[in-house]
Amino acid sequence: MSLELLSLDDDVLDHVASFLHPLNALALYRSKRIHIIALRQALATLFINNHSLFFRMVDYMLADIPNRLHHLRDLYLFIGPIVDEFNHVDEDEGELNLI
Repeated sequence: MSLELLSLDDDVLDHVASFLHPLNALALYRSKRIHIIALRQALATLFINNHSLFFRMVDYMLADIPNRLHHLRDLYLFIGPIVDEFNHVDEDEGELNLI
C-alpha cells in the first residue's frame, strides 16, 4: 500500500513540516495544497545578513501579521553598522533596539 504525502490531513502535514529546515520548507511552498503549511515552517527561522534584507523582511512580515509574523520563532541578525557612500559609519543608525 502506498500513501501519498498530499493525502494526509493538514495536522499531520504540519507536524511533518515542523521537522524540515526552513529552506527545505520553501521547496514545498510551490505546492498549492500545502502552501500555507510550508510557509509557516519557512518563516519560523530567518537569517538576515544585511540592512537591505532586514528592511525588506520587516515590510514583508508586517504586511500580513497573522499569516507571517506570528510564525517567526528564531531571528538571527548578522548586521554591521550602516556606512554611507564616503565610508562614514553612522553609529546611531547601526544600532538595533528591540523593545
